[in-house]
Amino acid sequence: CDSLLNTWRAQRQPDEACRLDYALIDPDFLQTVDAGVRFTERIPHLDCSVSDHFAYSCTLNIVPQGTESRPSTSVKRAKTHDRELILQRYSNYETMIECIHTYLKTAQRQKFFRGLHFWASILLLIASLVVTTFTANKAGWSSIFWVLFAIAVSISGTIDGAISFLFGRSEIRALSEVEQEVLDAEHHLQTFLSEK
Repeated sequence: CDSLLNTWRAQRQPDEACRLDYALIDPDFLQTVDAGVRFTERIPHLDCSVSDHFAYSCTLNIVPQGTESRPSTSVKRAKTHDRELILQRYSNYETMIECIHTYLKTAQRQKFFRGLHFWASILLLIASLVVTTFTANKAGWSSIFWVLFAIAVSISGTIDGAISFLFGRSEIRALSEVEQEVLDAEHHLQTFLSEK
């Protein structure tokens, strides 16, 4: 949600977005009536976004099954149109897979570097405690700076470590599940296209 639309992250570039939210809908069963992004408006008199995340909403209609919706005279034209729709859907799936792969790499990289920051913070904490001991003998006032440094390193390392260890794996697993759903739908379309 790091977006130029969001005042919490207004300095970010469009390609630095950190989250990807999705709603997969089978248009054979559901028809999208309305879809939109929410929480983009700003709080009056404060001129800032409501949250650092956005939401999406959609209104769907259930497509009735088992009824013939096309006149029999236009069946041939409808089949050609259906094939074009299927090819467009296949193209959309390819684009989604590319997008998921890109974000999956980003999520894996973030998990790795957050974990690396956690372990580096532990080493820096130990080093700063040792340095504090030696500098306290020469200049007692300098030890307070090392203690403050150790506190800052500990807090930031703990937060990044918690994000990496608690949420990193589940984010990657969720992306992999969505990727598998899209691949399954794409495979189904391939099978359907090869039958025609």
